[in-house]
Amino acid sequence: MQVYIPENLKLFITSHWINGKCKVELEAITGIVMSHEERTKTRVYGDHTGVGSSTSIDQAFWIQLENGREECIELGNIDLHLARPGHQLTFIKATNLLNKEHYSLYVALYNHVTDKHCIYQQRDTPFTWKWRFILYKPKKKFNWLKFVIFYFAATVLLRLIVANLGLSTSDIGGLIIIGMFAFWGFAIIWALLKKTDRRFNEFENHIRKIIHDFREQLKIS
Repeated sequence: MQVYIPENLKLFITSHWINGKCKVELEAITGIVMSHEERTKTRVYGDHTGVGSSTSIDQAFWIQLENGREECIELGNIDLHLARPGHQLTFIKATNLLNKEHYSLYVALYNHVTDKHCIYQQRDTPFTWKWRFILYKPKKKFNWLKFVIFYFAATVLLRLIVANLGLSTSDIGGLIIIGMFAFWGFAIIWALLKKTDRRFNEFENHIRKIIHDFREQLKIS
């Protein structure tokens, strides 16, 4: 049986003071597994402490959709036993609607035969998750021209303040210290506000609701 994402769960929308808005569209793709391949990759690395290695397993599923079309879905760096040929799977695909390129990613799958599911967060690097591509807007490149203009404008403004107020060297030093405290205080508040963004956890809970609904649909059928 084909399952579908209910209308109230098709969009994941949230916002945050610092990190901005998030608007993700979710789609269900159901098919029968025709073949399943696993590819093992070993990476060797070394430093002053010695040589080591890490192994990752990539999986590829060829599935046949209801309309007869076949599609290959690849999941990288995952060593779970997810399915075998003949199993019916539903993949959940997420698309970032705030990304101009509409970045898409498979974020979960549900196995109709085993009643097992996998919420999939692929690491892009050892420290980051690919989910950031669908949950956040693309970051703009650092604009050095704007930085230089701002720096010179701030310098000129400071010189004008010093000249008009007739401040002494000690007064200028006090202003610099106050400015440094203000900067680091702002930086700490900014970091704390960014930390309060819980969209990764909220998105995972949203996916769990969808999978729960899949189970309810199959019970009714």
